[in-house]
Amino acid sequence: MSQQPTTALEPRREKAVVNWQGRAITITFVDVKRHICPLATDQEIVVFLRMAQSLNLNPWAREIYLIKWGAGETASYIIAEESYLKAAEQCKEYAGHEAGIIIKDAAGNLNHVDGAFYVEGDNVELVGGWARVYRSDRNHPFYIAVNFKECAKTKRGGDLNKFWNEMPATMIRKVALARALREAFPSRLGGMVTASEYPEMPEGSFPEMLMKDGKPNWPKFYAKIKDELGLASDQAHKLLNVEHFSSLLNEGWTMESIWDALIKARQTGEIIEGEASEVAAEDATFEELGKESNRRSPQLNRNPELIQDMNACLRACFDDFGLQPPDVAKELGYNSTQEIDKKPADCYREIAAVRKGADG
Repeated sequence: MSQQPTTALEPRREKAVVNWQGRAITITFVDVKRHICPLATDQEIVVFLRMAQSLNLNPWAREIYLIKWGAGETASYIIAEESYLKAAEQCKEYAGHEAGIIIKDAAGNLNHVDGAFYVEGDNVELVGGWARVYRSDRNHPFYIAVNFKECAKTKRGGDLNKFWNEMPATMIRKVALARALREAFPSRLGGMVTASEYPEMPEGSFPEMLMKDGKPNWPKFYAKIKDELGLASDQAHKLLNVEHFSSLLNEGWTMESIWDALIKARQTGEIIEGEASEVAAEDATFEELGKESNRRSPQLNRNPELIQDMNACLRACFDDFGLQPPDVAKELGYNSTQEIDKKPADCYREIAAVRKGADG
């Protein structure tokens, strides 16, 4: 009797497709490994991708995170509080919720307050949070009350972290609601924690893999803009009315604030058609540029310091040496242009040194 062949799991082919802002967003195994959590194991990445797809959550929009601090530790699946509600609303049994804070007065009485507003004073202390989640197929709501001191997250020095220090009522209410939702829908939300429940987890943090030695990794940032927002580099620049995003950093912006501004502008702004000469993707060929009858002559004496971004580097390498983007990556020792983490000016210098030397 012949046996049916078994299909082995191939983690690197796994992907998640989620619907975000009316667009289908694809997150691949490689995306997670390179940009979100490089320390995660294959199995942890597969679980993360399936979780993102089943809950329809977009990690690029900071709806769900995969965090792992050390190779020997277990990865954590973290979900934004708003995403908890989004996931709950997808359950037909969800019938609403109530949530608030618990205040202790001077006499020791505990008062349950709706929402997260209270007036601080000598005779008032914030001691906890509460929440009720209703299901249409249950006779009683799921009620949770949590203790502030047990839930508050601190920095390594013992002080409350930024969010718990600046908005304690909001944070304790979030924790209570998250736990109530998890208890009400264990099969859907079990195994995940919210950002407010995770130690030293800044809500809305930007993926660390888009930074290199504390500096922006521009090739990966532009690849993210193209893949997740569907924008060419010049379109993204025009949406924020800048020539280079680095100028915004000089004005005090962060990579996260630039990304947030792009998301908002992508939703509300006018998308201007991109120019063929400005490309950031690995598969750009510059073929149309090569067909231009008035194509400029190679500037073999150009100043590399004027090459400020990878787009300009790729264009210069094509104009001066006839190299396509994949050839540039190969000559620098990378598999693709998205992996290049050297300064654009240094990349040009390295290629120019070899090419000029070859030309005698």
